[in-house]
Amino acid sequence: MKTGDAIRKRITELRTERGMSEYRLARKTLLAPSTVKSVLQGKSRAPQTDTVAIICAGLGITVREFYNSPLFEDPDTAGEDALERE
Repeated sequence: MKTGDAIRKRITELRTERGMSEYRLARKTLLAPSTVKSVLQGKSRAPQTDTVAIICAGLGITVREFYNSPLFEDPDTAGEDALERE
């Protein structure tokens, strides 16, 4: 799984666990609703680190907690992303 896909899945997983809509997440993070929607729909390859940090704050977790998921343990993820950039 590519990193961007894992990030999107993790955000959706955490948002769903909290019963939080995309709009509510946008309000809590002060990000534009269109930005949150764009991230979750994969319109950007992978969200920037600062965007992930802002979303983590809106979800009430640390960045470390965000990445502490089996979604990010795939050894092929880094290799796939590196190949994609070449």
